[in-house]
Amino acid sequence: MKNILILIIAITLASSSLQGQLYVGAKLGLAPSLMSFESQPNHKSSPIFLNPLAGVMVEIPIVFGFSIQPEVQFVTRGTKLKAIRTGNKAKAIIAEGNYFSDYSLDNLAEPEDRDNGKADEKERFDLPNLYENIKIKLNYVESQLMFKYEFIGGSNGLYLETGPFFSLGIGSKGTSTIVNQDGKKTSDNQLIANDASITENYTDLLKSYPNDLLLDFKPFKGDRQEFQFKKSDMGIAVGAGIYKELDMGRLYFDARILWGLKNINGKANSSASIKSRSAQFSITYLFPLGG
Repeated sequence: MKNILILIIAITLASSSLQGQLYVGAKLGLAPSLMSFESQPNHKSSPIFLNPLAGVMVEIPIVFGFSIQPEVQFVTRGTKLKAIRTGNKAKAIIAEGNYFSDYSLDNLAEPEDRDNGKADEKERFDLPNLYENIKIKLNYVESQLMFKYEFIGGSNGLYLETGPFFSLGIGSKGTSTIVNQDGKKTSDNQLIANDASITENYTDLLKSYPNDLLLDFKPFKGDRQEFQFKKSDMGIAVGAGIYKELDMGRLYFDARILWGLKNINGKANSSASIKSRSAQFSITYLFPLGG
């Protein structure tokens, strides 16, 4: 796909001097996104809205209001996975019950009470059923090849656009927040961390104890197998916008929908599909190449 895009850009660049003025520019915006999960039956996916977007592009006029616009941009995509806390799909990662810290690092405890493997009275605390909310963010360098048609001319105009996109992952971050059945992040009672400190935050409590549950992980690296993602993505973008002619260029207000076509689930031996769904809202400034 990348070779095809390069070929198209080269051909249009070679012929553009006969057709009209080249424009170059940059854009900034936001890219709300979510992911369609088939692999997480115990969670419900919801969007992340404040994802940054920044890029550069070239607008190459072709003929009769048609132009081609290759772009390269940095963009963040992601999703929130909210735990289902009631019903058959609810899955607690920590079951309710009585727990103890054993005061493993508390020098104030009596020697016979430290690290003795017994739930002494001052070491005990109660937990309700606990659930895991997860936020996933994926950073990409993305190329888009947009085919644009401006159907109103003059100093102001409207346009439609569509084209393919290809994304290459450069970084990722997953974070978990632990909540009770009411969705609260904190306890009404004091909890005892592994170092004998007092906390009321469920996430901080779990992080203080050795366990197999990674609450901070990197999806591209596969730290947690059930949240492992492929680094490449591709799909189709469709958009529209308005522009205004300025003394030294054009100002664009652009809105797009991006529909990922590739299964980005990187979990081994899994047939479940994960696909990206996102929007992009940006302000773009283009100016004629050569002034």
